[in-house]
Amino acid sequence: ASFTLTGSPAFNSVTGGGALTFNGSSQYGTGAGTPVGLTAYTKSVWFYLNGTADNNLLSSSTGGHFMYFAGSSTLYCGHSNWGNYGSFPSATTFSLNTWYYAALTFNTSQGMILYVNGTQNATYTANKTAHNGTGAVNLACFGAGNFLDGQIAEVYCYNTVLTSSEVLQNF
Repeated sequence: ASFTLTGSPAFNSVTGGGALTFNGSSQYGTGAGTPVGLTAYTKSVWFYLNGTADNNLLSSSTGGHFMYFAGSSTLYCGHSNWGNYGSFPSATTFSLNTWYYAALTFNTSQGMILYVNGTQNATYTANKTAHNGTGAVNLACFGAGNFLDGQIAEVYCYNTVLTSSEVLQNF
């Protein structure tokens, strides 16, 4: 998928292969296409938090899914049609000013599995309902808000579930 950047996020070439820096108030990227499937997908991202805002990583109101921090140090994942944006939290408490790798897999038979730094971190099987969105993915925002105050480096999205060994390989 390709992204259209809004608000001119800065490119930082110092970090590995580079990263986009988002200011938490007006910078984000909207994705084109539908990189995540409705009934099965994997999305992963390298990220760095500067502050504790809502901090959406890979989310989309039209896409129907989210990975965000809700103003806390806990990562929440799920689908917008589930009715509860806090039902699937990470087991990890994330620190500011630290690079992390998060990968989320979902399918309608197994539910969600969250990986942090290549290791399984949490599972969620209480709701396995497909999301009702388009499968679009945005960077650093949900809709027209909930912006990321931090950096995003590598992003991978698949319309299938990666195995734990494939997630570890990407890490």
